[in-house]
Amino acid sequence: QLIQRKNFLFDREITRNTMADHIHVVAIFHLQPGKEEEAKQILKRMQDSTRKEEGCIKYDLVGDISNPNTFMFIEEWTNIKTLEAHGQSPHIKEEGPKVGALLTAPPTVIKSKFIS
Repeated sequence: QLIQRKNFLFDREITRNTMADHIHVVAIFHLQPGKEEEAKQILKRMQDSTRKEEGCIKYDLVGDISNPNTFMFIEEWTNIKTLEAHGQSPHIKEEGPKVGALLTAPPTVIKSKFIS
């Protein structure tokens, strides 16, 4: 049992070190009133395409509980290079301006990493 416990701790340490490079993103979209359904359709297409990208661990579209005009992407990427590649992907370049036309202001994008 001591060996199993040691391997378990070793595996947890490897996971922790690997995750140290992960990039976490929250992208916040404030929509014009009445544009929620149109934006949702565009953002869902972006979500479906992005989830197939190399390095994408998580890419979830969520809505603000207290404000129906606010949507967010909750993202996790293996590293900064894969996040940067995402920004240059064809579906982002195509769909991004469509979403932009439905916003009250540019999206707020917060990028973060685990603190070690």
